[in-house]
Amino acid sequence: MAALSRARTILTQRTGTFWTSSVPRANYRYPSSLYSVRSYATESSKSTTAYKAPATNVNPAYDAALAYLESYKQTHVAEANKLEAELQAKKSQATKEQTEALMDKIYHHRVEAEVHSVETLWNFEHNPAKVDLTVPVYHYLAQRAFTQNYLPMLQQRVEQMYVVPDVLPPSQVQPTCKVLVQYPQQDPFTVGVVLEPRQVCDTPQITVTPFHAETRLYTLVMVDPDHPNQETQSYEQYCHWLKTNVPLSVTQTLVGEQGETVLDYVPPHPPQGTKRHRYTFLLLLQPNQGQDRLDLTPEQLNPERLFQTREFCQTNGLTLQGITFFRAEYDESVKQVYEQILQKPMPRFGHQPYVDPRVGPDGKMLNRYRYQ
Repeated sequence: MAALSRARTILTQRTGTFWTSSVPRANYRYPSSLYSVRSYATESSKSTTAYKAPATNVNPAYDAALAYLESYKQTHVAEANKLEAELQAKKSQATKEQTEALMDKIYHHRVEAEVHSVETLWNFEHNPAKVDLTVPVYHYLAQRAFTQNYLPMLQQRVEQMYVVPDVLPPSQVQPTCKVLVQYPQQDPFTVGVVLEPRQVCDTPQITVTPFHAETRLYTLVMVDPDHPNQETQSYEQYCHWLKTNVPLSVTQTLVGEQGETVLDYVPPHPPQGTKRHRYTFLLLLQPNQGQDRLDLTPEQLNPERLFQTREFCQTNGLTLQGITFFRAEYDESVKQVYEQILQKPMPRFGHQPYVDPRVGPDGKMLNRYRYQ
């Protein structure tokens, strides 16, 4: 390991690429059916940023480091090939536990063979067209980036802005995949960002990054936990969008037209006089590890779209796998949502106006003896 560390240090000085410390084998986890190396990208994949390796035969230390890393790579490739042959030979006799153990070892060697490559790390950081999550090393790097970088930020924002526990309790919010929401003519929004209602009128595109190879079924829900209730003088949840039986996997990441739409998308419409609303997208795994379908019709839900996320998850056996949200408050486009889509007058909220007891109905000051 000392030689490997030294080789990486030399390449860092020469290329400017940095590595993290090596990861124990126990932390290498990958879908068993995708342990082998596959194509990095198709011919149609075009990149604006291509990796350019430094010239060789200039710095002897750099050349020696490259040679060592290539030798290190070939050692792990050979070991992975050996284990794959062993797996094929024992496939009919091996138990499920033995098969999974072999696949984990193969995955470990495939990752270790490429994770120290400067080109691999460069592509992952700068060239998304080359990143194929069916390739073990990219799958590992993506999962590590999600766990170490994205997840802490996500958890901090959903807790700081009280999405947790207002929508779901903390014990049920353990995200395992990244959910990106992109509205037309915009980039995917950052978690917790403030958007204007006019920007989110159209149905968004949802991109999910799951880390499992097999196809699983999900339910997608968009709720507003800040919907005002005039009768109770409190807040309740309003369901803006609901899709069930959405198939997703490491190679199938777009929600698009997949699945069944139970409730069509209704644009956010925060009433005038209310504070910022937290529009929350929830990705929920369906029962039996996503293998069971969910039969749900609009008639089974509240006709006013009032919603209880906790009860909905408990009743249908759903577990949260992904979450994101944005915030919005009233602008003039909200009137169109009420008039054209909801077809009802827009409520207005605010404090009761102050009534000065010294002023009469005509707006003139009363005689001081009359208001005492």
